[in-house]
Amino acid sequence: MLTRITGLALLFFSSLMGAEQDVLEHIQDDWRQGRLSQAERLFHQWTVLRDANALPEPYRSDRRPVTRIATSVKAEALSLLSSATDDERALLQPLFQRPELPLSLVSPSGRFRVHYTDSGLDAASPEYIQEAAQAFDYAYEVEIGQLGFAPPPADYGVDGPEYDVYVQQLGDYGATTPEQEVAETPQPDYTGWMTMDNDFTHTPTKGLDAMRVTAAHEFFHLVQFGYRGYHTTEHPSAYFYEATATLMEDLVYPQVNDYFHYLPRFFKNPELSFIQFDGSHEYGLAIFFHMLKKKFTSALLPALWEQMKNVDPLEAMNNALLPLGSNFNNELGQFAIWNCYTGSRADTVHFYPEGDHYPEVTVSQALDFDTQLTLDGNLASLGCKYLRIHPQTPGNRLV
Repeated sequence: MLTRITGLALLFFSSLMGAEQDVLEHIQDDWRQGRLSQAERLFHQWTVLRDANALPEPYRSDRRPVTRIATSVKAEALSLLSSATDDERALLQPLFQRPELPLSLVSPSGRFRVHYTDSGLDAASPEYIQEAAQAFDYAYEVEIGQLGFAPPPADYGVDGPEYDVYVQQLGDYGATTPEQEVAETPQPDYTGWMTMDNDFTHTPTKGLDAMRVTAAHEFFHLVQFGYRGYHTTEHPSAYFYEATATLMEDLVYPQVNDYFHYLPRFFKNPELSFIQFDGSHEYGLAIFFHMLKKKFTSALLPALWEQMKNVDPLEAMNNALLPLGSNFNNELGQFAIWNCYTGSRADTVHFYPEGDHYPEVTVSQALDFDTQLTLDGNLASLGCKYLRIHPQTPGNRLV
């Protein structure tokens, strides 16, 4: 088929990496260089998120990012426990200890118990706790009642029959901790518990709005664990858990738009692999699932997670799309096209409904084209490069 070139952006897939150095990357680099064991890396990453002042001296002066990676850190740590040495287990065990907080409030629905204190560093006001309890109730109403996901498994009565939320002073938004494998089901699903920050003064979105989207995000991690704990998969999967949890923020609280903060880096680096997990890219990837929801309705979302019980994320997405007349490869190509229609090029009717608020994708190279154009370079899988082609002769066509 012939296509006329009129400043067209051509799409090519790649998976080049690049990220700004910060304390988490410093820790990651030390692990790659053999200066830290895997257990030490995970412990230091968790310390950044819980109490960065307790880090060893080499890391204290590094920039401290606000991220949501604590859940993935804990899931990876859980996967390590079965083969860990006694010293490694002692190092990692604090990641799985529930906080001890003297006060608690049961949510209006009776489904959640929010644990807190009214004194010290972790203090939260009763009004804040009431708002948090209502936010988790609403997250349940939307994610389970409206979208049709299965309720998370109960935690066998630990700290009461409710789903538990622990409110503390954190260095990030919150976390969901996998705790115990559910013996009654064939898939490797887990119970868990959640933590969240006590004031959200340090996050890009502040206060109650940040708390509300965190409730939606962390509760969906608990939902995910009811389908499969992602440390049990044989393929990279953390990106899938974080991208869909970030999607839930916007489906539960569409007026907040905290996920916008991840999009500048996402659109600036389209060459990163679709499955990239680096503390930023996977959250921007939520827009892929926004695309799927608009094209196929929200009924597709629980179907993805039903598939995740038994297969890895790429296969789960492919299997869920096949009955709808599509597949993952097709939607990956569509995603590259949709990402052209943002910012000044936005078409909120046919593409992203909020695309006029998204950045514009980076075009890596502008090329002149006359009679022949040769493109070179190494392109790996599941990333994307954009080239702008300028025809030099009127009527030139790309075959």
